[in-house]
Amino acid sequence: MLPALAVPEELAGGAAVVIDVLRASTTMIHALAHGAARIIPCESVAEAHAVAARFPRQDVLLGGERGGVKIDGFDLDNSPRCYTPEVVAGKTIIFTTTNGTVALRRAARADTVLVGALVNLRAVLTRLQDYPGPVHLICAGTDGRLTAEDILCAGLLARGLVAAEEGRERRRCDVPAEMAIDFARRRGGSAAEILRTLRESLGGRNLLELGFEEDIRIAARIDSHPVVPAYDRWAGEVSLLTMR
Repeated sequence: MLPALAVPEELAGGAAVVIDVLRASTTMIHALAHGAARIIPCESVAEAHAVAARFPRQDVLLGGERGGVKIDGFDLDNSPRCYTPEVVAGKTIIFTTTNGTVALRRAARADTVLVGALVNLRAVLTRLQDYPGPVHLICAGTDGRLTAEDILCAGLLARGLVAAEEGRERRRCDVPAEMAIDFARRRGGSAAEILRTLRESLGGRNLLELGFEEDIRIAARIDSHPVVPAYDRWAGEVSLLTMR
């Protein structure tokens, strides 16, 4: 339910899905679905500038946030609305956020690292349906605190994976996964409920205070982008998987 609870060594041999619904996961999915060539996640602003310096300036965009707002000197913030085809097509996005990119880097020891959100829920489930190893759902949280939107998404994913195994040996869920499933059962039954849960969450309240209400609506749109980004730790970049 928080990146700090994911022990990197225990991820080896399994798949990890990094979930930051509001907003890093949602924004990365939007950027890649709209034609960005790749995303390079960075943990710090200094690292992002250093990575960007390796590329011709016209080929890269600096994107991300601190405190929910655009970083001084960056091209884009962390709003999915900014990552349109006209802006990002063919570009390398150097990306750093308060929570999501940190969670992504922490998950790097897993054999497969996917970026998940509500907007690509079904695509992630399809990708993992026959995965033979353990699946770790890693919620980014908000400033080290649990946040409802990530737990809701994790619960929907866990519920979907368990349901897909009906008639076979049931995938065993640990206690946090069972709690997330129960939360999703109570708070994710309809589009209206999902949107309300996002608006009332810690991350959602922060965005409302900053004037990013439309970002919450975008993040709540289930399956709006049927793509699956994957993080390659050796290349240090996120790109789209080819769906089976």
